[in-house]
Amino acid sequence: MAWFLPAGQAARSGVSRLDYLDSLAPPPLPPPRPAANKINQIEFPNLQKPWPLDNTAKAILLDVALRLQRDPDSKLVIVGSQEATERRVNLAAERAVEAKASLTQEKGIDPSRIKTRSGGNGGKVAEFSIVPCGATCQGDEPAVDENKVKAIPDRPEQGRPSGRKKVLAKPAQ
Repeated sequence: MAWFLPAGQAARSGVSRLDYLDSLAPPPLPPPRPAANKINQIEFPNLQKPWPLDNTAKAILLDVALRLQRDPDSKLVIVGSQEATERRVNLAAERAVEAKASLTQEKGIDPSRIKTRSGGNGGKVAEFSIVPCGATCQGDEPAVDENKVKAIPDRPEQGRPSGRKKVLAKPAQ
């Protein structure tokens, strides 16, 4: 066969048979491109206020923030979803924006590292995907216009009515 060097020729050229065979092998494949991967999701089970975060969600957000802090070059994509029975317009977007607001305001994550989308696979959830440096996040969910959709606070602002009626004390007689 042609791929073997005769013993005398290999010795004269200074090339061993193994080096010659290695030179005929195809080059190794490049490493696979990094891909975005879903790391977790939070649920919004509250029927009265379908957007606020409970303690379980806050623990998940803490884990997401720690992952982002460990890899400062990575980005995060949050996809908010809602069920078809939920009538509130933009609820999926509000959930994504609420999760982003918690990560940026409470956990100190740079907002430019987080992208929000709405219209996920359904359910009362917000899904989190880490996007490593050099990767892209695949998905056809539309981006959330954060100029139009704002996070809704869990507690009413100062000076704003809370929905509770004030009970006035009756004057003493």
